[in-house]
Amino acid sequence: MLSHVERYEVVRPQRLQERHKRSLQENQIYPDTVRYQVALEGRNHTIHLEKNRNLIGRGYTETHYSEDGRRVTTSPDEDHCYYHGHVEGMVESSVSVGICSGISGFVRARQQVYLIEPLGRSEDADHAVYREEDLKMRSRRGSNTTVSKSWVGDVDIVSSHFSQESLYRALNIRIMLVGLEIWTYRDYIEVKVDSEKTLDNFLSWRQADLLQREKHDNAQFVTAKGFDRDTVGLANKFAICTKNSGGVNQDHHENPIGLASTIAHEMGHNFGLSHDSAGCVCGPYSSGNCVMAFPEFFSSCSVDQLAEFMERAQPSCLDTPSSFRTIAAGPRCGNALLDPGEECDCGTVEECKNRCCDASTCRLTDGSQCAHGQCCDNCQFRAAGSVCRSSAGECDLPEYCSGLSQDCPEDGFEMNGKPCYNQVQGYCYDGQCPTHEQHCWRLFGSGARVGPDRCFELNQRGEESANCGRNKFSYIPCTTANLKCGSIFCGGGGDSITGKLGAYTVLGIECKLAVEDDKSRNIDMVPQGTKCGPNKVKPAAGDTLGK
Repeated sequence: MLSHVERYEVVRPQRLQERHKRSLQENQIYPDTVRYQVALEGRNHTIHLEKNRNLIGRGYTETHYSEDGRRVTTSPDEDHCYYHGHVEGMVESSVSVGICSGISGFVRARQQVYLIEPLGRSEDADHAVYREEDLKMRSRRGSNTTVSKSWVGDVDIVSSHFSQESLYRALNIRIMLVGLEIWTYRDYIEVKVDSEKTLDNFLSWRQADLLQREKHDNAQFVTAKGFDRDTVGLANKFAICTKNSGGVNQDHHENPIGLASTIAHEMGHNFGLSHDSAGCVCGPYSSGNCVMAFPEFFSSCSVDQLAEFMERAQPSCLDTPSSFRTIAAGPRCGNALLDPGEECDCGTVEECKNRCCDASTCRLTDGSQCAHGQCCDNCQFRAAGSVCRSSAGECDLPEYCSGLSQDCPEDGFEMNGKPCYNQVQGYCYDGQCPTHEQHCWRLFGSGARVGPDRCFELNQRGEESANCGRNKFSYIPCTTANLKCGSIFCGGGGDSITGKLGAYTVLGIECKLAVEDDKSRNIDMVPQGTKCGPNKVKPAAGDTLGK
């Protein structure tokens, strides 16, 4: 009996013979593709699986500690047993399972999510299949006194139009594991029942230790120790690409889907997502539960919040991530990434909907000039002079197809210093028209406004939250002429994009400011190129305005 499940049916999956025999590469234990027949509520279904090549990053490491506390780091074989795929004949279905020791994972078929787990230790033994609502959501409480092992997973994240991940796929985000650290000797932070203190301890350790030796975008801490107030996870909002990008999670369930959805949920907070509420819709094939509730899909609210976060925060690690250098399999036809030597790549044969591309060879079909790109239309290059990227504003220039390529030329801008208007008069700078009004919206969202002049007079203090820049030794006070060229003060709006909010009160007026731990981002300052006085703009980084 499974104590963590209300009810389940016992099935015995059958591995089907591949239509085309594929030889395994040297040292490869698990095949690239595999099919199973599985009964779901009395009906047999065929699931098609492909090894998740983008799950484990190239250069992935595992770290543990010896009995004398010595750190031991290895780079294990990149072959693994984790797959994703679909249910044959079902639109919008998805499957994510491991076949390491039996089959364990989830199957989404139309409006239902099924969980599967082995009752034995092999794929041809009995398995339990049940609806996700039959999973008891908190069946294992961690001891508050004894912890056997804690572990840390560090990941690279990239925004992609070809994402293959299970829970984050709908958001066009790829998550790749680049490291796993298991604290076999002792815990290297104090793990408290107070989840907030544990999160603070973990993020401090990440900054002082992990980031110094392992490049990554986000780290998640997992412990068997229970947190108080029924908390199973905690993370800071808006923290992706910052030193606070991470979360703490309790391994609170016998079924790993419980932990997986907790980590996805906490990482969602790092991306600026809030808890789902009434009116949030998870899509036509959802039974109603969303990732920011539990545990199936990202809701319409999450999609909208992510779009706003990406525009407001502009997280740089997603633009030029280390992820691309760490994709495990390297160039490979069918991974939906255009690798060297390929003319096109539209995913697997089952996924491909592009008639211009032969999914089995990643070559263009007969008569096709192209398969992707903004200058490709109906498998042919668009005519020279066709607009492929419209102007995004008065400081941006349109781009035109050359007639010889499927790619749109690089983005071009108006000359810096050209007058522009973005709620108020400004000057073009790197294709944007930066203004105080725009930056207050970026920091505090809808309803935010620029603080009154009295707020900006605080910049004469030359202190941490009110200054005109920093040098090696101290903060630089602004001169009277440069008051609006330093720290920015706002009013109204909502949560700070940095996740932390500060404020001065001047003669009863609240002067809001974004508290930023990572001072190198300068997000709490008036942006470069902003008009900050008569015939005056905020200079580039490194220049000061204190004189």
